Amino acid sequence: MRDKLVFPSELHGNLQEIMQLDDKSLIRRIYCYYLLSDGLILHPAYLWLSRRTHDFVFSRLSQLFSPPKVRTLIGEWASVSDYISDRIDKLEPNKIKQTTTEYLQYKRWGTQLKQESLKLDKIFPNTSSIRLRENRDQKFRNLLVSDLSMIPDYNSLYNQIRRFIDQRELGVEIEKVIDKIKKYIESSSLISCDTIINYISSQIGFRELANAIDFNKRILHLYYYSNIDVEMQASGLEILGDEIMDNFDVDVFWGSLSKICGKEATEALSTRSDETTIRSLITIRNNEIWTQYQNVYFNILVQLDKSLRRNVNVVTKGIKDQIAYHPKILQRIWQKHKISLTGSALEVISHIGGHTISTVLSGFAVAGDLFNVVKKELPPFLYNYFNSDKAKLTHLIDTEVQKILINTENK
Repeated sequence: MRDKLVFPSELHGNLQEIMQLDDKSLIRRIYCYYLLSDGLILHPAYLWLSRRTHDFVFSRLSQLFSPPKVRTLIGEWASVSDYISDRIDKLEPNKIKQTTTEYLQYKRWGTQLKQESLKLDKIFPNTSSIRLRENRDQKFRNLLVSDLSMIPDYNSLYNQIRRFIDQRELGVEIEKVIDKIKKYIESSSLISCDTIINYISSQIGFRELANAIDFNKRILHLYYYSNIDVEMQASGLEILGDEIMDNFDVDVFWGSLSKICGKEATEALSTRSDETTIRSLITIRNNEIWTQYQNVYFNILVQLDKSLRRNVNVVTKGIKDQIAYHPKILQRIWQKHKISLTGSALEVISHIGGHTISTVLSGFAVAGDLFNVVKKELPPFLYNYFNSDKAKLTHLIDTEVQKILINTENK
């Protein structure tokens, strides 16, 4: 899992607004992805679609947002400046017969945007950019059309439109509405989140649906998925497939590290944005001791995932009128118990913490039953790591945290 590149969707202003992310929440996410992944993928357009992202990349976190750990996603274009110029040109209102929010956000920067895009060309030369195997525009169209088909996912575009029509007793045939939207997606010269939302609002007449948070979130998630390949992962998104857990879950990561290094150290590492903190994060990320911990951390998640699937009858007991093997049920169970399960696994294999497993999982019958199975299935090498290398890990992090705290006191 360490060889995954992460596409931080939260750098997009639209998702920041929907998720109501403040500076600390966003920093906490960025640091998690940086420490856990093999590198970050930066969509350059997001710099001018969010003032916060702009500030992070060009100023506050500029040490972190640099090659080789961070690479740009510009498709078939030779440079960031070429990409953004072409994007703005394609969004010209007279070409697509509408004025999108994206276009207006670019234009507000004036000549500054051109100057900054040329600056990014120097920071991220062509050799540091990512090329997707599949055309991004076509993949987005395919994902939209697929989501407009009858699939069991409760949050699919099809099911959200169907519920909207039924609840308001609009008296229109859903298949005719769906066909009209699909034809627009397949034939339009440009498809973006803005254009599809605008079409459903103005041409279909479903303005209330087009403004709904869940509907917008679904379209955004499909768009983010169109920006990644197999060896990449888009962060912070609803799981669309059969996976149970997000291996880059921010709460699980920082919660687990807190079990090992303490809350004060974790707080210092996860929310500050001064130069000392950034340097410490880079030092930790590049240390072999940290690489070993990544391997252990991901193996714990793999083991928990396997145990959930293998012991599905145990973890779904008491759930009535449900198909036990449906991944959505296991996803919901994981979301409810993920912190207690992961923390308890770490306590068992590292002999840390002042709580027993029964105390940590008290009140969580399902989690307790599951963990009794998981505990027996944890591979021996996980125990061996903590017996031999836990002290090295805590020393590495404690050393860097002391630098951060001393720097804070001296200010």
